[in-house]
Amino acid sequence: MENLKVREALRSNNVLAWELAEAMGIVDCTLSKWMRRELPAEKQAVMLQMIEKIAKQKSSKEVV
Repeated sequence: MENLKVREALRSNNVLAWELAEAMGIVDCTLSKWMRRELPAEKQAVMLQMIEKIAKQKSSKEVV
């Protein structure tokens, strides 16, 4: 499976693909197309950082 680290990070952080796409400034269908093939490590690293940021934002909203 392509981009396994990104997929696992989305799942384990309860972040939806459309939330990641929105944070990246792209539409969700573009993200879906990107995920079909292995992305460069640099792009995956950026995505993993965004996933963590989204997860933190979501958890802080749930606490309030």
